[in-house]
Amino acid sequence: MATATANQPARFLLGPAPPLAAGAHRRLEIELVGMDPVPDAAVSIVILLRASPGAPAAEVGRFTPYPISRIDPDNPSQHQRYAVGVDRFVPAQGGGNWEADIELDMSAGPGSGKGANLQFSQPVFLSGR
Repeated sequence: MATATANQPARFLLGPAPPLAAGAHRRLEIELVGMDPVPDAAVSIVILLRASPGAPAAEVGRFTPYPISRIDPDNPSQHQRYAVGVDRFVPAQGGGNWEADIELDMSAGPGSGKGANLQFSQPVFLSGR
């Protein structure tokens, strides 16, 4: 598990992407397992993916958790899962040494978002038709 704040992303080493079967599509699934929001900021979650540590990052997805309320890490019924398609970023043959950053964008709200933190479990590559 890693925590993202207004000032620091949650960073995950994903390792090599598995090869895709013919006709399959790849997505990256992340799970929001804890959240301590702040009342003066709207939180958007931004997912960045890079082929290896230190390589340029590409934004692959952005979403806003709803409802904006506390999520207890010890209560799996409150956890939220999100998946973004990454076919155009990750080659079908797989490989690489992929890394994901999950950043918080507070620009939509009136406040700074200082004090907000969101916890995420390890993202995973999934595939299917």
